[in-house]
Amino acid sequence: MQKFAAKTLLAVLTTLVLTGCAILPTPVSQPEVSIPEIQKHIMFLASDSLKGRGTGLPENRIAAEYIAETFAQYGLEPLGDDGYQYFDVVTDVEAGP
Repeated sequence: MQKFAAKTLLAVLTTLVLTGCAILPTPVSQPEVSIPEIQKHIMFLASDSLKGRGTGLPENRIAAEYIAETFAQYGLEPLGDDGYQYFDVVTDVEAGP
């Protein structure tokens, strides 16, 4: 009786393992990114022309659009409506007396 139970258990486990392997998602191919490409992106995002990408400045929007376009070129899909995260920020505070 124990041999039958052991064989049945082995058959069930084998079936579960093989079924589980059959439904694994197909790996997504990832594009290769070279060091010169990464350096190009860093050089642009850190460039003086973006003026530090301060909050609320037009240069910040330029950097965000650059990143969104670059992500799209690599096949990444944005989250949410347009891939941007919007929030309120206090940019000017004066000390009181």
